Amino acid sequence: MRKITLATSILLFGVIAIKAQYGDAYHKPNQEEIRKATQQRQQAQSDQHFKNIAPSNTNSSVSSALPTSSSNYSPYAAEHQAKMDAYNRKVQAKADDWEAKERKFVALSANVPKNEENYRKLIAVAEEAGFEYYDALRLNSSYKPKVEANTPESKQEQTNELYKLLQGLNK
Repeated sequence: MRKITLATSILLFGVIAIKAQYGDAYHKPNQEEIRKATQQRQQAQSDQHFKNIAPSNTNSSVSSALPTSSSNYSPYAAEHQAKMDAYNRKVQAKADDWEAKERKFVALSANVPKNEENYRKLIAVAEEAGFEYYDALRLNSSYKPKVEANTPESKQEQTNELYKLLQGLNK
């Protein structure tokens, strides 16, 4: 009796296991149809989005409250334009400030010969003109003396430059 029950149980569990795998293992979904349906859904959402944000040409009581300088007025576009104008003014102010520093540096360094011997003087003049230490180094990098990389003097100079750069970052 036990052997029959055991054999029946094994057979029953085997059939259940085979039936459970049948749907997934032998019937793979059609990937091309799923991809096309996904694309159609995304295109429909995109079309609806652009339809919702498109300017309206209807005349209603709400539209009379908007400025009449443009028929396609959008408060979002006006806000964006204002931000862009502010950004452009900020960029122009930085460029003007840089050019003013350059003019001041040229005026201050007119009587200092531009060579390796005057490298430190040129950096000091650039800082006096308003440049940060890093910018002063970059501005005068072509006049930097050629020093051996492994000498104690070059290591000390590198340490001093790093220290000044870190001080500039901590301000």
